[in-house]
Amino acid sequence: MHILLIGAEDVLIEWLKLLSPHHTCYVSEPAERLIEAGAITLDEEKAGKVEILFDTTISSSRSKAELLSDVVRAMPGSVSVVSNTVLTTVTELGASLGIAHRIAGFGYLPTLLDADIIEVAIPYGADDSMKTFLTPLFEPIGKKLEFIDDAIGFVFPRVLATIVNEAAFTMQQGVADEAAIDTAMKLGVNYPEGPFGWGRKIGFGNIYALLQVLHLELGDDRYRPAPLLKKLALTEV
Repeated sequence: MHILLIGAEDVLIEWLKLLSPHHTCYVSEPAERLIEAGAITLDEEKAGKVEILFDTTISSSRSKAELLSDVVRAMPGSVSVVSNTVLTTVTELGASLGIAHRIAGFGYLPTLLDADIIEVAIPYGADDSMKTFLTPLFEPIGKKLEFIDDAIGFVFPRVLATIVNEAAFTMQQGVADEAAIDTAMKLGVNYPEGPFGWGRKIGFGNIYALLQVLHLELGDDRYRPAPLLKKLALTEV
């Protein structure tokens, strides 16, 4: 498949390592690191070959709509959009862009591509036929598709964010320090990373942003970000 990727450079490199051996991957900015990772610089001639607009950004529906609207308008109507909707819903994004019939969402946080599955969702009320373009995109890279209802945070990112948040509350209350909490979770429940280890890999800012959106959308105190998590998000390098 011919795919145009959009996102931050480090995230694009992570995805290119998976996608470029199986698909033709384009980027609009010819950054050297992206080219080395297998990307091809998009030009007017190549734009006509694009089948999938693949958006990896982690942002709200409004920010995504502003980012993608010009690109979507410039692409042929046959191009499908696959967007990381971990902070919004694909229903809302599809409505904002006016492309509810050709968009799907997936749940992604940085550095979590080792999982064997990709959580995906289609807009509310959309026909199941929309799922057909996702299989040839993800199957060649060894990912099983897990279709879930369209909801902010999906499943794994939402659960992981609450684990990191609870660890921040635990440390904030003086129960244990960061190292002890990570060790307890790795040895006690056999997690590959402790909550703080995960937070640093994913980015405390991304965890905090997801919890903020969940708390605002659902009004559930289980998603209220710990004050310590906010400090970690504001001070991470």
